[in-house]
Amino acid sequence: MFRLLCTTADNAFFEVSKMAGIGVSEKEMSQTFRSHVIASGVCQPSSWSMFAVGPNCAKLALPSERRAVDGDTVKFDAGVNAEFDFYTTDTSRTWVIGNAPPEILRLKDRLYEAQRLMIESAKPGLAINELYQIGYEYIRKEFPCYRRGHLGHSISMGPATAEAPFINAHESRPLEAGMILTIEAPCYIDEVGGFNIEDMIVITESGCEVLTPKTPHYL
Repeated sequence: MFRLLCTTADNAFFEVSKMAGIGVSEKEMSQTFRSHVIASGVCQPSSWSMFAVGPNCAKLALPSERRAVDGDTVKFDAGVNAEFDFYTTDTSRTWVIGNAPPEILRLKDRLYEAQRLMIESAKPGLAINELYQIGYEYIRKEFPCYRRGHLGHSISMGPATAEAPFINAHESRPLEAGMILTIEAPCYIDEVGGFNIEDMIVITESGCEVLTPKTPHYL
């Protein structure tokens, strides 16, 4: 079920990646995602799914008429729900549109690299707090002011999306084959914008498999 839902969501996100850019509104991106999910006949868009541009990327809000301008970040944090049993997904991308300040580009790269390191490191037996430290310390080496309580979580059967175990500094239980988790590296800056780099994974016998590989992290 998770593979089916993640593939359906990923295909819809991929359609958004093809139309995101200068002049595109939050509502237009949201509608593209929603229409492709609904057309699949497999599931429904999650009610909390958000699409944001510019300063709106730093907050949780319904999609608006705001349109992306040169230098904006464009972010979605969204998922789909099965029509039974509350199976759900949670995926994020943040794209930098046009000519953004170098600091914004550096931040995006660092967050993405940290998330990739976590994915490469995830395997049975690794303590969850060790996985957290891999990503957290990598970001802080370049951005010492970075603070984030968790860098991913398990996926709920409802009604919430995120549930324990959270990938944080206090969760010492080991990863186990079959676990479904999100791996994310967020950063939100009031009145500037925000980032979230997030994929769903399943822990395998020897590592992990990304369940949302199709949608690019860079346009």
